[in-house]
Amino acid sequence: MNEHKLALADDPSAEQIDGEEMIPVSDFQAGTEPFTIKTVDDRKRAMKWLAKVEKKRLWLKSERDRFEAWYAAEDADITEKGAYMRAVVEQWATVNRDSMVRLGTKTIKIPEGEISWRKSGGRLVVTDKDALAQWCVEEGPDKGLYRVRTEAELTKVQALFKATGVIPPGCEYSPEVEEIRISPSQPLLPGEHT
Repeated sequence: MNEHKLALADDPSAEQIDGEEMIPVSDFQAGTEPFTIKTVDDRKRAMKWLAKVEKKRLWLKSERDRFEAWYAAEDADITEKGAYMRAVVEQWATVNRDSMVRLGTKTIKIPEGEISWRKSGGRLVVTDKDALAQWCVEEGPDKGLYRVRTEAELTKVQALFKATGVIPPGCEYSPEVEEIRISPSQPLLPGEHT
């Protein structure tokens, strides 16, 4: 039996990371004046706060990754067990099909579920879309076996816009903007090494 246990590692709470108390967001927003950076210490305080938040975010990501690994192992285990038992039931139903049909039913209903024989298929399965499309065109438009679709070639439309500045109908211009990027230092998670 596959025994996986999921236990969260010590949660670095939002208020306490690395044994240091974090600056609560409410401290930044306290009073009538919002927190602003006026001194070097203010900047250090804000960047330290951002770094600690990033550490918490990275910790949450590592916990999510651990959970996903645990889930995948559990899912694989239960899927394997279910496939085995389904094969056992299918084998029994196949062996006993004729007696089921003789009794006038293709279905056995029990409190735990139902075993039944049902017909399926009897329809076309497309194995070569191009060959089918060619055949439909050859059959002629009067049978209504195909449709013609027009789609914009966006790469070429973008290139035309850059070359001519023409904005075609159905489009709008989204101007290029410069964005600021703030990257607090990335602290190592417990157990990580450089």
